[in-house]
Formats: sequence, structure tokens, C-alpha cells
Amino acid sequence: MTLTLDITGSKNIDLNIPLPAKTKKKLEGQDIPAPEAVTLHLEEASLSERKRYSQKEALARAQANTEGFLAELIMLRAAEGTDERVVRAMVDDMTATAAAQITHACMHGELPNAEGAKKP
Repeated sequence: MTLTLDITGSKNIDLNIPLPAKTKKKLEGQDIPAPEAVTLHLEEASLSERKRYSQKEALARAQANTEGFLAELIMLRAAEGTDERVVRAMVDDMTATAAAQITHACMHGELPNAEGAKKP
């Protein structure tokens, strides 16, 4: 019997994050088109990505700029064509719990509590 271990993180899960109404309103006020949701293509971070983003996260915490770090991390996994301004507005309106869950999802390729997510 032969087993194959995929070490590249090619397993991919799509995660839709609906934009809150207040985020949409904020974007409309800036004449930025607001999508219904931001889609992330989740996959587990490679060791080099994990090291790089762990260092960036530590620096962001020291500078009290966790929003900028989270926006950058989300853009790493965001669907092609996602507007970074939309992501930054979404992050500004996010709760600390949601931020922690999305950080985990971007690094580990899955939600920490998948039962808490709504399935279509």
C-alpha cells in the first residue's frame, strides 16, 4: 500500500465573509463599490509564510496596528480582484473574536469552530 502526503497545502476551502451594513454604508460614502461578501481561499500557511507572518504580527502588536496586519493577511488569501480598501473597511468594523477566527483560518486553512459558520 502506498500513501501520499500532500505537503504543499493544496487543499483549499472557500470562506465567504459577508460585509456588515455599516461597512457597506461607509464604503458607499467613499464611492467605493461594496460587494456582498469578501471571499477567502483558505489553505494552510507554509512554514515560511507562518514565520514571516508571525514576525509581522509581533511587530503589528508592538505598534498597535493589528488592523493593518489583519488586512494584509486577508489579502494574502482573498479572491483575485478583491479591493484592499473593502478589506480594510471590513477589518475596521470587525470584532476581536472575528479577527482572531479569521487570523486562525488564514494560517491554518480552516475555521477554528467550523460548526459556527453558516453553510449555504
